[in-house]
Amino acid sequence: MKLRPLRKFLTFFVIACLALGSLSACSKGGKDEGGKGDATSDGTDGSAENSNTPDDLVGTDTSDASGEGNEVEGEDVEATIVTPTVMTDSEIRKLVEDALGKKFDSIYNLQYQEEVENQLELLQKKNTYNLDKPLFVLNPYGTNRLGMYVYLNTDKDSYLEYTISVDQQDIADFTRHMYSEDAKADSEHEAYIIGLVPGVTNTVTFRSYDSKSKMTDKYVYSFDVPNVDTITQPVLDMTQEGSLEELAEGLYTVFEIGSGEKEQQGHILFYDNAGVVRSEIPLDGINANSRLEFVDGNLLYACSDHQFALVDPCGKVEHIYAVPNYRLHHDFDYDADEDCIIALATNEWAKTQEDCVLLINLETSEFAEIVNFNNIFPEVSKKRVNSATDPEGDGIGWIQLNSIQIMDTDSILVSSRALNSIIKIDNIRENPEIAYILSEPTNWEGTQYTTYLFNQNGEFNSHEGQYNITYLKDDSLDDGQYYIHMFNNSSEDGTSYFYQYLIDEDGKTYELTESFTVPASKYLGSTQKIDGNTIVCSGSAKVFGEYDAAGNLIASYSVEVPKGESLYRVYKYRMDGYWFN
Repeated sequence: MKLRPLRKFLTFFVIACLALGSLSACSKGGKDEGGKGDATSDGTDGSAENSNTPDDLVGTDTSDASGEGNEVEGEDVEATIVTPTVMTDSEIRKLVEDALGKKFDSIYNLQYQEEVENQLELLQKKNTYNLDKPLFVLNPYGTNRLGMYVYLNTDKDSYLEYTISVDQQDIADFTRHMYSEDAKADSEHEAYIIGLVPGVTNTVTFRSYDSKSKMTDKYVYSFDVPNVDTITQPVLDMTQEGSLEELAEGLYTVFEIGSGEKEQQGHILFYDNAGVVRSEIPLDGINANSRLEFVDGNLLYACSDHQFALVDPCGKVEHIYAVPNYRLHHDFDYDADEDCIIALATNEWAKTQEDCVLLINLETSEFAEIVNFNNIFPEVSKKRVNSATDPEGDGIGWIQLNSIQIMDTDSILVSSRALNSIIKIDNIRENPEIAYILSEPTNWEGTQYTTYLFNQNGEFNSHEGQYNITYLKDDSLDDGQYYIHMFNNSSEDGTSYFYQYLIDEDGKTYELTESFTVPASKYLGSTQKIDGNTIVCSGSAKVFGEYDAAGNLIASYSVEVPKGESLYRVYKYRMDGYWFN
């Protein structure tokens, strides 16, 4: 296999310089460095995926990744029609299990993943692959049900671009520049394309460009993609209020959450701006999936309630990070400076739940519990566990942490739904201590913690039952100032809002700087700022939408959630530096 992507700064340079993309490399080894896409930032950190509308790209051959016609140097070339041989995921799974002499219940097994890579290498050696005869394997590693591994060689160094089309008017063409590991055109191409449409015939058009962006070849392949029974809604119901051109670039990434039954298997779904499903990542659990992080060019996510998976751009699971005796829930964040994950968790040996924080070192795979909120608020914990708020005495209701954000190496922000509070904790690695609390004062009356409360600056109703807080720095602000935005469930008056606060640590105040009404959700929800727009998911309403800078709805999407599950969070990721250039 080829070498992995270069370091992040080089990937960013490539993205800025390349007018056309080329194929990504799959490879062996540990973590690599590449592009980063961060849902908790403004969405521009190395993620630059674009979504098409139903009117985009239909009948065009020279489209850029935004779906708009793009002039290419030189004349278009005649298309070569090829009927390809496509290996299915079940066929390669049989090769793997026959080679290892056993069956596998989960694809999140490193032995299984290594043998998949070995089988792909053997297939590469058996034939000579080119545009006339490419090696196509559907979802070989099992980590992307709408993805396809591609291996081929071209006569000259080139870049490749692909368009996926189906014969359905409500499904637009999907064009992307394939991710490449460096800025040089290459004659050997090993890649993973996503965006296939399940249950129908897909037509995939490859366009080859030389180093001067001149189209040299065009090949068209048609093949059937099997139906995927875990995808119940290939196209979302969309309500359009503004122009789809106003939507930010990226794929809406839909996270669901279940009832916790052991037989439930979750997934992460990716939809384009037209509401068409373009990717599905299967999971071994249903309650831990909450966000994606990008670590050295690889994708990091919770693949089960007890594990994180680190997956390379071709879908190979490179590493599994396990946290035995703990159950992950709700949220985690990645600390790039320390190369670690900080995650919300439940100690399965403890009497209380959803009240501690783990630190997982990605270099060593070691983990430790660094914050236990029973120790931070002992009196509150004892009182609430034995009160009417938690009548069964199982500890679930006493704090209900649902969101975590890393502020710096030693400080975190957490959201407590049960206490209607946002809490900053300092010195998390040695001696955790409360820095401040944002909350309506009545929530803390009669406790010793009222001195930690910041004062409201201005007249507004403070947050209540909030979900998914996000910490945002802004260079235009004074030292000690920053923003926090959230989904404010505000169950008191039955209305939900997008809220953004300006925090002033020196003045010990918080001020409401942005607010607009969103579909009501008594519990669950998420918010994200990206390219000047705001993505809002109203969990219990089973709808998400994208709003402009003034809080006006551009488009909303309804999600049909399976019985026993709920719509949890939705972010938008561009996926540049991972799937696309």
